[in-house]
Amino acid sequence: STPPAAILPPFNKMWGYHAGYQNVMGMPGMQMAMPGQMPQQYMPQVVYAMVPTQQQQQMQMQHPQASMPPVPDSKKHHSSSHKASGYDAAAAAAAAKRAAEAEAEEAAAKKARKRANRGRVGEEPAPKERRVEEAKETDDGSVFGCEHHSQALTTAIWSRDGKRLATASHDGTAKILDGHTGRVQATLSSHQGPVVCASWCKVGEKDQLATGGSDGTVMLWNAFGKNLAECLGHQGQVRCVAHAPHRTCVASGALDGVVRLWNSDTGKEEQALTGHLGYIYCLAWSPSGEYLATGSVDRTVRIWNTNTGEIVAVCEGHVGPVCSLDWDSAGLTLASGSHDKTARIWNLKGACLATCLGHTSRVYAVAWRLDAVRPRLATASHDGTLRIWDGSDGSCTACCTGHSGAALSLAWSPVGAKTWIASGGQDSTVRIWDSTSGCCLASYRGHRMPVVSVQFSADNKQLVSASADGTLKVWAAEEPRKGGKKQQNLRKTKAQASSKEDQKKKQKQKQKQK
Repeated sequence: STPPAAILPPFNKMWGYHAGYQNVMGMPGMQMAMPGQMPQQYMPQVVYAMVPTQQQQQMQMQHPQASMPPVPDSKKHHSSSHKASGYDAAAAAAAAKRAAEAEAEEAAAKKARKRANRGRVGEEPAPKERRVEEAKETDDGSVFGCEHHSQALTTAIWSRDGKRLATASHDGTAKILDGHTGRVQATLSSHQGPVVCASWCKVGEKDQLATGGSDGTVMLWNAFGKNLAECLGHQGQVRCVAHAPHRTCVASGALDGVVRLWNSDTGKEEQALTGHLGYIYCLAWSPSGEYLATGSVDRTVRIWNTNTGEIVAVCEGHVGPVCSLDWDSAGLTLASGSHDKTARIWNLKGACLATCLGHTSRVYAVAWRLDAVRPRLATASHDGTLRIWDGSDGSCTACCTGHSGAALSLAWSPVGAKTWIASGGQDSTVRIWDSTSGCCLASYRGHRMPVVSVQFSADNKQLVSASADGTLKVWAAEEPRKGGKKQQNLRKTKAQASSKEDQKKKQKQKQKQK
């Protein structure tokens, strides 16, 4: 039988078993070998291998039944080989100790570099290994679609100039995208949990992004993804964050029931506003940046003077949690939406000017039409409808029906002649409505799960939507065809019919010619 190629050494915790050998040294009838790919300073022992000499191989071929010579005493050869090769156990132990210390120092340096780079954009990988996250071409009518996140999106917002998009996700990251191509410009990964909210602002001449996470932190970033500051203080999930107009201040509300104001330049806490008896669900700055409104699960709306930190008014009347707030363009009236199926309009003294009744389920979003001569308020509800209200008396002027599930988000088109409203629904669709008639002008299908956020770009040319399926889509906000989907289908059938008639006429002409 064929002799064994090697006798495996005992299992070693550092190296395990090794099947390859090198550094062969001659011995009578034996060859001594060292484990392959093992640094000399780490060698725990000498390993013997049964490798027959050329003479023994010839004898084995002539006499197959002959037995191999016995394996010599490992301890005897171990000591003799060490003496012959000049092996020094003390030197080997010292070398192993130095190597272990070097490895520990390298691991400590690696951890230090990781802490230093925490929250910053990582180093550029090698050109061959670089993986650029591009937007995908779509066949659903959108300009482009992005699937850069691995979990549900919580929001997607345009920067003030429309050049960038910011997304936040349950995967623990936020991303800054090119607003024209959808390519990822920076990945923001400092949060230790889902990123719940985000806010863009112009600080001086530069864009700044604020993000709030379930880890209770607020992070400030520049437009290139550099972490400017980490704001620590909340003892619960941050649910809402917003920059103050005309001020270097960022407000955040959390599940600890506290509203905190941060300096957007340094990230230091300026004020902590306490008074709510439950979670903070929403907040909104007045256009002047002087007043801040906050809504809570305690069913109240509070208006704060942020210059003094005092409560200006406590708005009581809702019988359910307040989940949405918005100021009018003058900063004199405030709208709130609640789980009690109503929207209410308040003045700065906390008096309820009007109660908007009509929804049959929770009101998720409220928004004022900023440039309207006659103030109009839009609301989105769990009952699947959007309603337009007269801001002076709270009467309903239009009802938009079309979503087959809850209407989760809404946005007015920017200031201009167009008075459209965009909405995102639980039915995975994005719709554009005429705020005067309530008719659906366009319906976009492309998401696979509920649409949690919609927003028009500043130039009113594009609309961005974010979905729980982890995707972002940008749609062209072109002039919709009149009559909505039914009219589009009617035009399509008329065009098909006319094309068929043209074909019949051509066939008749050919027959006449023949």
